[in-house]
Amino acid sequence: MFATPGLWDLRAYSVTPITFQFTLASLELAPGIRISRTVIDGHLRARGVFCGEGVHLEFVEMRSQRAYLQSLSEVQSAAVITSAGSSRDTLSSEWAESFSIHLDAARTAAILDADLRAKLDALIAGPSGRRALVAGVTRAGHQLRRRIREMLAHVEVEAGAVAPPGAAHVFDLCADARQLFSGYGEALLEMTRTVIEQACSGAFAPVARPASVRVEIAREIEALLWEPPALDRDEDVSLDEIAQRLRISRRTIQIALQEFFGLGYVAYRRLVRLHQLRDAIARRGGKTSLARLGYDFHFSHFGRLAADYKALFGRLPSDDLRNRSRSAAVTP
Repeated sequence: MFATPGLWDLRAYSVTPITFQFTLASLELAPGIRISRTVIDGHLRARGVFCGEGVHLEFVEMRSQRAYLQSLSEVQSAAVITSAGSSRDTLSSEWAESFSIHLDAARTAAILDADLRAKLDALIAGPSGRRALVAGVTRAGHQLRRRIREMLAHVEVEAGAVAPPGAAHVFDLCADARQLFSGYGEALLEMTRTVIEQACSGAFAPVARPASVRVEIAREIEALLWEPPALDRDEDVSLDEIAQRLRISRRTIQIALQEFFGLGYVAYRRLVRLHQLRDAIARRGGKTSLARLGYDFHFSHFGRLAADYKALFGRLPSDDLRNRSRSAAVTP
């Protein structure tokens, strides 16, 4: 459940202080047809909206993955179809791999007639807004995934490439390899249509289950904590305040966050603030001080802040601020 850069407006962040690998191999096979392979090894949260046009079909293999507010932890693979306006809501807790094909609006219109497109859009929208169509992988799906894998085997991927949370290393095929596959576009289009038809037929039951109430609560808390912290108060939003705002008990909040993120309230709030601090350093750079930023994000103990920041990102906040200040100074 991972995205080709430029197709998704995503907020992606690491959940645990463990370096993860995010690698993307991508090929524009023909105008309007792009295939990709993405591998994530680590604990990554991603939430956002599909901003591209056309249709995006992904084949996902995972060890442990919660996706689109549905649990996929008991299956080895799934087919996921999204289109313009679809939301992405994923939590990868271990290793996951995705092979995908994206078709732009013109290519999508060429393979989907009006009736099939209307049915697909209705299934993606569902009763709770535009999410995604999640289904089992059919024989045609396995064939399409295998074909994409074979093509992308020619992509030269740097072994062990590691990117910061939310970033990607992108590798493209060489000209010779692209020419080798120049005639594969039409075949992939036909295979993609078959997979979409089968997913829309209802013959292949979705492999996912609806999200639990506790997962929905965890998402609400996440949205609240990612709001910019208030600058007119000395203390951060408390567990009691969240409980009153959502009209639920403190215990329910703790259970929901532990079940979904594997963290209690205080630990998860601190994780969010660390990511917000890092984003603020990148945006504001030399225009502010670390003390000012720490105060804005309600960090009162700067020694602990530095230790937690380094554990999560592998660098001290002062180093990032210094590097950002230098970059700003040399920018014309």
